[in-house]
Amino acid sequence: MEDIVERELRERLAASDYEIELRPLDLGGQVMLHCDLPEADLREIALSLRSCFHVIRHVAFLPMAEPEPLEGLEADLADLEIVEMRAASRFRVTTQRSGEHEFGSMDAQRIAGAALVEHYGTAVDLEDFDTEVRVDAIDDTWLVGVQWTRTSLDRRYSWVYRPRVTLRTTIAYGLLRLAELPAPTDTTPTTVLDPFCGSGTILVEAASLRSDLRCLGADRDPEAVEGTRANATALGLAGRIDVREADARDLAESYPAASVDALVTNPPYGIRLGRRTNYTDLYRKFLSGAVTVLRPGGRLVVLVGKRRAAFNRAVREIDEVDIINVRVIEIGGVYPAVFVLKRA
Repeated sequence: MEDIVERELRERLAASDYEIELRPLDLGGQVMLHCDLPEADLREIALSLRSCFHVIRHVAFLPMAEPEPLEGLEADLADLEIVEMRAASRFRVTTQRSGEHEFGSMDAQRIAGAALVEHYGTAVDLEDFDTEVRVDAIDDTWLVGVQWTRTSLDRRYSWVYRPRVTLRTTIAYGLLRLAELPAPTDTTPTTVLDPFCGSGTILVEAASLRSDLRCLGADRDPEAVEGTRANATALGLAGRIDVREADARDLAESYPAASVDALVTNPPYGIRLGRRTNYTDLYRKFLSGAVTVLRPGGRLVVLVGKRRAAFNRAVREIDEVDIINVRVIEIGGVYPAVFVLKRA
């Protein structure tokens, strides 16, 4: 979803000089921004992004010294100026590794932490810290930075109802961007539907993203319907989100034909539906109803988990939809696919 981040950044930085690099050092899920904005302005923009999980201010790329990369790291950090460390009273070091290394993340953190204590005289505190220094090992390069986010930016809502498995708001935002929601007309609002609404993440994100959206949701589970309503009420969005108990296999019976501009959803799978579920039949009925309620030209964006083959079979049987794009994304070690379809 790096291109979603790029699109959001370009909208926020329209009047600035900048360069955006997708997947620096071939790192999937990473976007690097080179920008001359004052740090205060850049921080305000970066920490309000809906498409990102974490924000790190880049400090330096350091080539790993051979044959002792950890000794080289210690020497490099002794000469590196990290301005946030001058004002820090407590700090911690965190490390992520990509590639093959003879050392572990904890080894890098130990060496880097000791070097920074020696250089700045600042105490280490893994829990109650005010500065987090990132020293990431990417193949033969150290990527040093300061993480601006204490918690992930996808935790932007306080949920009343939150099942064990809940779609991340950052992914919900990306799905909505891929739907390319049109502007409303003078007589008709832009309508987005999530027929597998779960706890309402997509609906809440849509309602908070644009005030001109009509947000419809459905779920066959009455607990999910009440939970979505509770979340919407708690967030002050109850008047913007209309949720009903309905089966996604019967959309044509629940909503008028050609009444929805975009259908954006994350169908459940596994234990919630039961082991005996015929997924091809489920997706076939869902897609058949979706093309009925979608307006011509409307988009259908679906996040599909383990049952991609069944979804592909169902799509091939529906003549009224064209595949615009399919992409596999990573969410916490799981790799679902995002299907972007268009109603003929």
